[in-house]
Amino acid sequence: MIRISALFFICITFIFGEIKNIKSFEAEFTQILHSQSDNIVYKGRILSLAPYYVLWDYSSPIIKQIYIQRDSMIIYEPRLKQAIISSLQENLDILSLIKSAKKIKDNLYESTIMGQKYNLTFKDGILNSITFEDSLKNQVEIKFSQIKVDSSIEPHIFEFKPTSDIDIIYN
Repeated sequence: MIRISALFFICITFIFGEIKNIKSFEAEFTQILHSQSDNIVYKGRILSLAPYYVLWDYSSPIIKQIYIQRDSMIIYEPRLKQAIISSLQENLDILSLIKSAKKIKDNLYESTIMGQKYNLTFKDGILNSITFEDSLKNQVEIKFSQIKVDSSIEPHIFEFKPTSDIDIIYN
């Protein structure tokens, strides 16, 4: 599950149309998990800096940060005072992901990574939403707003600096 989630988090850090070498992606997001029994709505902000930094900063319904750097991922949950550090199975090169996406029709692309299929929708050449089915057969939809491409983002934002009262779990 963590491997698939990591791949998903990485895949939002680009725009399509003509393959473009972007330097950064920043947006507010709404993530909706459609399960058989309920819908869960998450909100937050995403920051990405080429070639391999991503920070998902969840603000609702729980506060959580997910840091991705090259071949590692950290899931930090302040309420639990816990961080889970995982190694990713492969270097998730964003340019490889872009090149593997196939255009389905205008503004709709599909990318498959490690058996996980993602549908990417674009508006005016900018990533607008991502949908996929997770390993539990839930439908997941992430919509982006207030999008900024190639804005200035400082690399230190992607550094996880735990305090001494945080439990670190290596997975």
